[in-house]
Amino acid sequence: MAMIIGSKHTITDIDQTLEEVNGISKNMGIGIQILDAGLIFGKEHLMVAVEKAERAFAQNMNISKSIPTEVMLYAGAERQISKAIQKMGIKKDLEELAIILHGDVDPIVFLSNIGWKRDDTVLEPDIDRASDFGITAQVDENNITDLVLERMALSELDR
Repeated sequence: MAMIIGSKHTITDIDQTLEEVNGISKNMGIGIQILDAGLIFGKEHLMVAVEKAERAFAQNMNISKSIPTEVMLYAGAERQISKAIQKMGIKKDLEELAIILHGDVDPIVFLSNIGWKRDDTVLEPDIDRASDFGITAQVDENNITDLVLERMALSELDR
């Protein structure tokens, strides 16, 4: 089971943030993934990525060695891990975070442990970022998520 939440928090030190998240992950016995929320086109975008990643592992079609990395590949519609990390991963001075909690956990507990505040508005589609997914045609906010999901499906065909 995965839960998707958003947060506004400025990343000042990537290594320190990842170390802190990994420590909390181990202590809570869950998987935690932090992504650039600016490239998330609604919660459905990440839920579909989680479902596809879990299915890839169940069918031995996974590219990566972990569900969180596989989720990043699907969410970014990429085949290469390095490209997915570069595209979807956290960066210095990033302020809008998409958080995937893999496991049975109350998000309030995670947020209180890391000292961040929940803000799901960061998960709303930013139509100006559609070109990051190769979507260059004029689109409106009503169908941008569908187009991103289509890109994800197309990337799956290349496996």
